[in-house]
Amino acid sequence: MEVRGYVKEYYGLTEISVNPKYGDYVKVLGTAPVPEPVTLPSGNVSQEKWESVLVKVVGVTVVDPDLGYGEWLVDDGSGPVRIDDLIYRYTPEYGQKFDYIIGPVYYSYGNFKIEPRGPEDLKEYIPEIKIAELNVDRSLVKGVPAPISVLIKNDGIFSENVTLLIYANDEILLNTSLILDPGMNYSTTTTWTPSSTGDAVIRAEIVGYDEKYVPVTVYENPQTVAFTIVTYYHYRYEKYWTILSPLYEQFDALMTELQKYNVDLGPLQDEIEKIESNMQQINEEYSKYESLKIYKEWLLSSTYATHKKSGAVK
Repeated sequence: MEVRGYVKEYYGLTEISVNPKYGDYVKVLGTAPVPEPVTLPSGNVSQEKWESVLVKVVGVTVVDPDLGYGEWLVDDGSGPVRIDDLIYRYTPEYGQKFDYIIGPVYYSYGNFKIEPRGPEDLKEYIPEIKIAELNVDRSLVKGVPAPISVLIKNDGIFSENVTLLIYANDEILLNTSLILDPGMNYSTTTTWTPSSTGDAVIRAEIVGYDEKYVPVTVYENPQTVAFTIVTYYHYRYEKYWTILSPLYEQFDALMTELQKYNVDLGPLQDEIEKIESNMQQINEEYSKYESLKIYKEWLLSSTYATHKKSGAVK
């Protein structure tokens, strides 16, 4: 397009005035794509050379949501610029952030202003704060501290003041606040000592942004199992073994003696086999008990040595 006319100021706005009587004209020369907006720091927009130019400010925050007459103020840190509602009206909130705002620059009442043309000229900022990793073993042991590590990221363009919470079920294990700058990663580790067995949920939450869950299962401590089993079988075996063992020896000796004299044990054979089978099973279980008893003694000696080393035992 070609425009011929004379330049004038109209209420402070520079214009080209076209009057065909004086040979002025507007001539269409062809078609072309709409030019991309000029990206400027917000503090540089308020200059006459940008009047009526399509501009774009990025990474801006609302520093005053109501200047009156539908105008509001944004700043990317380089200085403020007004946003007006001459073409499109938008009602912002204080502190609201925008990826970008686009519009031609207009001048009125002593101020330069960006005039968005529609909703597509304002892109609200959606924070890109996320929990990248939540790591914890899915099988835990009662009474044994379990490390829980979390990695959070800020993939956005603004610094964000965030609060990170880590839970085990409803128990808060960690509550910390920090400023997460653009592109920044933050990792931390805490521990949880389960006090009961069963299913549980480990949860990490960035308040207002993101959360992640990891289901875990807490098992009984092997030491507790070993102590319990050994104690139980100790009562059973130590009480009855001194009686049962001699009786079976007598029974075995008697069977051997009767077989020497070819005594017919046919009517009792089924019962004899049952006794021998039961005794074999008892011996197998007793061997397990002996192994557990050795393990228990090792645990006791290890625990004692640990406490002695730490000074808990004199």
